[in-house]
Amino acid sequence: MDLLPSLECLGPLTHGRAPSLALDLMLGTRLIARGYANHTLKSRAQQLAEQHAAEWRARIDDPAAAAAAPLPRLREALAELVEAERLGQPHAALALALRRAVEATPPADFLGFDALRGPPPDVRVGAGWRLWARALLHAYTAQRAGVAWHPAVGVADVLGWLPRLRAHYWAPPPPAVASDGAAPAAPVSTLAEATRLAEQSYALTHVLLVLRDFAAPRVGAPLRALLAPERDAMLAALPALRAALGDAALDVTAELVDALKALGVADDAHPAVADASAFVRGARRADGSWGDGGLAYHTTIAALWALRDGEARWRWRGGGGEEARWGAEVGVAALGEVQIS
Repeated sequence: MDLLPSLECLGPLTHGRAPSLALDLMLGTRLIARGYANHTLKSRAQQLAEQHAAEWRARIDDPAAAAAAPLPRLREALAELVEAERLGQPHAALALALRRAVEATPPADFLGFDALRGPPPDVRVGAGWRLWARALLHAYTAQRAGVAWHPAVGVADVLGWLPRLRAHYWAPPPPAVASDGAAPAAPVSTLAEATRLAEQSYALTHVLLVLRDFAAPRVGAPLRALLAPERDAMLAALPALRAALGDAALDVTAELVDALKALGVADDAHPAVADASAFVRGARRADGSWGDGGLAYHTTIAALWALRDGEARWRWRGGGGEEARWGAEVGVAALGEVQIS
């Protein structure tokens, strides 16, 4: 499958909206570049990522105004800064202004809950999973930007609640025994349950992105062992979401496949991943894009992440890159004690 036309679709799909989608475009294309062995696709994705970062920097004209923005925009600006710095476009004045603004914001407000005092609100509903996942992303950008809160709060503090959240993972019901020959109930029987499962799944895919430091194609053996419950939860979610949502499950399916590849579960290692990958490949539109409407750009990025190869075969070998080591250290600090050597 020639994926270069799919990459080039991102321009038309985001026409006129690039400034508001800067973070998604920088991050999305950079991770596409990290995931493929094909030199042409890899080089073009990296070129687009660097172009989006340069355009982002050119739009910065008032760091003080950016730092005075409402909290949602302040969070986004900090994430954009971290991503642009990775792509060779630092902005010292903006970095200082944003750090000071974030440090003046109570951590519980910036993250969305007080990670030092208790778990996130009830994750038995989708909104709880969404809040926790966003808190994890906000903690990541603050930590990577060098924000210093007192007392310190970071990724490990938010991620540390994951073991408690595992009790709320969705699990398929036992097979129905119908005495009258009626068909068994669907694994996900209501829209509310499907929505909660989708939000749980997105949260778990973002755990993997954070622990990959938004860069490493895979996590290493220490984290793969610690994240076995998450692997099993994502494998169970793949067929259930597709059965419940049909084509509307495309975006979350693509993110789940990418996350499972990060855990070392390749297409040929599990039938659920093989079926999901085939679903993603088969859903590509004639122009090379995936999805519909205003979020088609996001689904196209997610599909390109899911279909990655090349560096996705990367293996942890002790000092397997700064990104891998950072994620391993944070994950072990939050989830358990294993040897990192």
